Amino acid sequence: MNSNILFVNLKWKGTEIFDSISKIQFKCIFDESLNLIDFKTGCIGFCYIQNSHQASSADYRKLLAKVNNNNPSLKLQAFVDYSNREFFASIQEFCSIELKIQIIPVESGANIAQYLERHMMSELQNEKNPFTKDLTINTNDQTVCSQLYLNCLKNIPKIGEKNAQTILRAYKNLKSLSKASLDEMTNLIGASNAKAVYEFFMN
Repeated sequence: MNSNILFVNLKWKGTEIFDSISKIQFKCIFDESLNLIDFKTGCIGFCYIQNSHQASSADYRKLLAKVNNNNPSLKLQAFVDYSNREFFASIQEFCSIELKIQIIPVESGANIAQYLERHMMSELQNEKNPFTKDLTINTNDQTVCSQLYLNCLKNIPKIGEKNAQTILRAYKNLKSLSKASLDEMTNLIGASNAKAVYEFFMN
C-alpha cells in the first residue's frame, strides 16, 4: 500500500521541514489532495501540530477531531510541538483520551524526518515478512497475508479449516502462535489438536 513512498502535503514545499524530510531514504511525493493531512504513508496519516500564536490549542483540537472524522480509512498520528510543555500537554490529553490518537513529541523538522524514516523502515520489514503482521480476519474477504497464514496452519497434522480459523483469530500472527503454551492451545482447540500444533513448532 505504497508504504515505501511518503506523500507530503503541498503546503510544505520549499520549507525547512521538507528539506529535512527530503533527505530520508524513501521517495517523497507532493500530494495536493491530502488537505488537512500533512504526511501519509501506507494507511497512516500524520498531522503536524505547531505551537503558534495564530491558533490556540482549542483550534488544533477541533482540527484533529475533524481530520479524524473525515479520514476513517487512515490511522491517524500527530506530531506535536514539544517546545511549549503546557501546549503539548493540552494536545496530548485530548488526543489520548478523546480521539485515541498516537502523538509524537517533536521539536524540529529533523525530528519529524527521523520518526517517519524509522516508521517506514519498520513497515517495510513487516511487508517482507507477512507472518509477523497482525491479521484481521474477514471470512468473506480474506487478505493475501491471512490466507497464507491460514494455509500454513492447515498444513499442521490434524488441524483442519475450523481449527485453523480458531487459531488464527486467537493468535494474530505466526510469531505469537509459536510462543503459545501447550495449556493455552489445549483450552483453545482441545488436547489432541494442541499437541499437534505444539509438536509442529517444537520439531
